[in-house]
Parts: sequence; C-alpha cells; structure tokens
Amino acid sequence: MNKHVVILGAGEIGTALSYALKKYDGPVDIWDIDESKLPEKKNLETILPHADIVLLCVPSWAARDALLQALKHVPKNTAFVSLSKGIDKKTHMTLDAILQEVVASHPFGLLGGPLLAEEIMGDKNGIGVLASKNKGIFTDLQTLFKKSCISLEYTNDVAGAALCGVVKNVYAISLGVAKGLGLGDNEIGWAVKQALKEMNQIVIHFGGRQETVYGSAGLGDFIATGFSSFSSNYAFGVEIAQKGKTDVKCEGVHSLVSLAHKIDIDNLSSVPLFLMLYSIVHDKRDVREAWSALTHRCFNTKLCY
Repeated sequence: MNKHVVILGAGEIGTALSYALKKYDGPVDIWDIDESKLPEKKNLETILPHADIVLLCVPSWAARDALLQALKHVPKNTAFVSLSKGIDKKTHMTLDAILQEVVASHPFGLLGGPLLAEEIMGDKNGIGVLASKNKGIFTDLQTLFKKSCISLEYTNDVAGAALCGVVKNVYAISLGVAKGLGLGDNEIGWAVKQALKEMNQIVIHFGGRQETVYGSAGLGDFIATGFSSFSSNYAFGVEIAQKGKTDVKCEGVHSLVSLAHKIDIDNLSSVPLFLMLYSIVHDKRDVREAWSALTHRCFNTKLCY
C-alpha cells in the first residue's frame, strides 16, 4: 500500500514537491497556514491522522511551531522529513536538533542537496540527500520519488547535512556580493574556494563530516544556490552590493546572525569571509569597503591560503 504524504507549506519548495509527486500513485495532500495559497485546502485535523510521511517545507523560523501543531494529529509511526535549511532565531538550534527535541519518538530526517524549486517545476533533475539515522525513511522516499525528476542519495551524517544546509545559504550570499560588485571570474573562483574552506571548518567544528561538506548536501547545494538566478540568497548579495540595501528575504541572512552567535562572534578570525558577511548584514558596513578589506587581509597575510 502506498504511503500517504502530507506536505506542510505551500511555498516554492512545497509546491515544487507537490508537482514532482504528480505521478506518485499514493495520496498527496498539501497544506499551508496562508489560506490564499490554497483556497480549497483541507483542515489539518482531516489529513494528518492519515499521514505516513510529513514533508516539512516551511521557513526555519516556523519549523518548531509547525512540528508541534502536526504532532497533535499524526499517528505514532508517522515519519517527519524537513526541507528547511536554517537555524531557529530564538534558540540558535539547527533543524536536526529541533527534530530531535520535538519529534524524537517518530522516525525523522532531513532532505537537502541541490533542489531548486524552479528547476523541479521545469522538470529538470534535482538531487536530494536524505540524512537520517533511520535508513527506512530513505527507502520510503526512493519509492515516493521513483517517477519524478528527483534522485536521492543517503547519509547518516544528520548533523553535517543540517549544518551544510545552513552554511551553503550564508556563503551563497558572498557569491552574490562578488557578482554585484562586478568582480572577475578569477576573484569569484577564489571566493568559492574560501567559502568551501570555511564551510568545512564550521561543519566539522559542530560534529559533521568532511565528506558531507564535499558531497551533494554541501558543495553541490552551495554551487546550485550560489550561482542561480532563482536563489534568494544570491539575489540578496547582488542587490546589497549594487544598491547598499535590499528588500530580498532569504534564509542565509537569518542563519548568518544565529550562526555567528553559535560559533561565538569573538572567535571568527579563522573564517574571514563569514566575518565580512556578518559586518555587512549586522553592522551595515559598506559592501565594497568590506570586500576590499577582506581581500587585502587575506592576500597580504596569507590567512586564507
């Protein structure tokens, strides 16, 4: 019998997953708190008691509340899979920690990797990385996406995958900044190298594995996000570099400030690109001045070699 899937969140990725599952033989329901997105939506109390798999497609800052709401209605064996990539603003907890705290009695995992919603909607391939200690969820999702454009990889490095989802958004902003400043490909190539080096440092510091950073959940997702015109993180970087301000909303900005507190803002000297982004977002430093100071410091002190 095919699993009953409930997608919580009808934003870009939730809608894209609903589209990708159009050939799935089992029942799929999508729900959003914003009624204007789904005028004919069903009530949570109606659909969740039948859910075998809940795909959590809400912003990171709404994840905890969405999970707590869902827990009131789901059966005890329902699996939760989060596609949120960020850090809770209040607790500075990553999504794996939130899942462990809120739904520890249920099977759970994270779905990361290069899964740009716009490309999925255009029937272009996406590569998802399912991170879970329970490999049965991976098997279920393979069946779920069998007839879709989404291919799946598996890792049990849940902490590493969660952190990759955070840092790739943060460092994607830096590539947008580089583009917005009109820098050449040589310098952008250096920025990619530096971003990957710092991503590795941060993920390993918090218990993740290097292989995850250099895999689809890390490097693959970073490249997709950092060079895509569909990426809000990239767009934020471009606009703030060109205009000095922007109205673009993105996970990377929320994650940047929370991650700085998690790392400890006084111990960021080993991640100078991150520190430069923090100075732009938090301290409102002039973008060109901040980038110039970064490269002068790195190239003259060999700090980034």
